[in-house]
Amino acid sequence: MKKFASFNNRFFFLFISVVFLLYTSSCNGNNADNGNNIIKDIDGNKYKTVVIGEQKWMAKNLRTTRYNDGSKIQTGLSNNEWASTQEGAYAVYPHYGGETENHIDGINSNKEMIEAYGKLYNWYAIDDDRGICPEGFKMPGDEDWRQLENYIKDEYDLHNVQGKDDFQGVGNALKSCRQINSPLENDCHTFEHPLWFPDDKHYGIDKFGFSALPGGNRGFSGKYYSLGSKAIWWSSTSNPNEADWRGIDYDDSSLYSSFFYPKQGGFSVRCFRKIKNDTLQ
Repeated sequence: MKKFASFNNRFFFLFISVVFLLYTSSCNGNNADNGNNIIKDIDGNKYKTVVIGEQKWMAKNLRTTRYNDGSKIQTGLSNNEWASTQEGAYAVYPHYGGETENHIDGINSNKEMIEAYGKLYNWYAIDDDRGICPEGFKMPGDEDWRQLENYIKDEYDLHNVQGKDDFQGVGNALKSCRQINSPLENDCHTFEHPLWFPDDKHYGIDKFGFSALPGGNRGFSGKYYSLGSKAIWWSSTSNPNEADWRGIDYDDSSLYSSFFYPKQGGFSVRCFRKIKNDTLQ
């Protein structure tokens, strides 16, 4: 009987321990990465993640409406308001004409635009102490973007990709393959959003699952540009009036940063975290 009672006691304490671990893990935040490849922002939006070298990146553009303390990021600003504000703000690229030159064929609502390309944030939003990246992730600085670029250059031969003789470059390696007239198979050749504009020489090969997509930008004057042709992301590196950024064009193979840009600009956001000794940092 004593042995039986001892077994029951051990089983009981084991059961309680398992329940406790399950409870505490559920209370530690559903947004945490925890080694999985799906994370959530404070709004519950889900993002696939990919490991590239010693970094783990979101594989979609950010789309949160709130900072991590629950407070709202301002939106719906007119051109003049957008150009003058020095507080965090986001915008959704118009699908209906308006500030854009033409109607965006194939996208019929803000919801569809956000799902395809994410949102555009000014630099004040990404520099806010309340944070906009999902739990455990942060904004990349210039050094972090350079590490990503150098890893791709050092580790992979991007010549003669898919039997082509032209150099594909870091930008094409990071692009989603979804492109009008893409020479690749399956869902890469498409006329449905999200997509890149066609080019005879340059096309996305999405070698790492980063799936870069051309969400365009909102200029510091408030006008919108370049949906379908340009992907631009903020960097956390800045000077008093301007901030660093990275971009990819539909007709170029590079991941580039040619100059700092006024902080009132609206760009896409990709968050990341460092990996060291097989452990997320």
